Amino acid sequence: MKYYQELTILPDAEVSANQIWSKVYHQLHIALADQINDGEKGRIGVSFPECVNEGRITLGNKLRVFAEEEKELAKMDIKRWLRRYQDYVHVTQIRLVPNRLRGYAIYRRYHPKANYSQKARRYAKRHSIDYDEAIKLFPMENKKIDLPYVQMSSETNSQKFRLYVEKVLCNSEVDKGFGSYGLDNKSTVPEF
Repeated sequence: MKYYQELTILPDAEVSANQIWSKVYHQLHIALADQINDGEKGRIGVSFPECVNEGRITLGNKLRVFAEEEKELAKMDIKRWLRRYQDYVHVTQIRLVPNRLRGYAIYRRYHPKANYSQKARRYAKRHSIDYDEAIKLFPMENKKIDLPYVQMSSETNSQKFRLYVEKVLCNSEVDKGFGSYGLDNKSTVPEF
């Protein structure tokens, strides 16, 4: 990834940062989905440079949107998508990623419910038992998930959900494409 734009959530006395994140990320999701062709992954990824997974868990107030080519970010035109929120978010011009990097990171979506279901499904298959029996072995506990998240609302059914973001540090760059949230399980973005 060679180019990026940085979004900064501006403090507001009347609206919480979480509410702003929810609105801004919803618009970003639509903009990213608009860039993806059917059946393919997107070319634009995101990072949360102030993301903290220890202590006070937070995404921070910054988000970086990355692309390999400047024209990909220019085509997406994130400022147009966020025009309604210009009082709450500052968007920089498109910039070159600096030469000095701290490394790379994967920003991926964490599905808390899916993990128990997946474990049960695998267990049932390996041990030739019914899925209903296996799911009893993996009860979905009300564990506190120690990951930052953005409160989202589904476009299809208006149901609210938490988009948990997990950060994994890496030593090398991997580019397999990104989903409509700008996240991926394998692709990395630069850390600086």
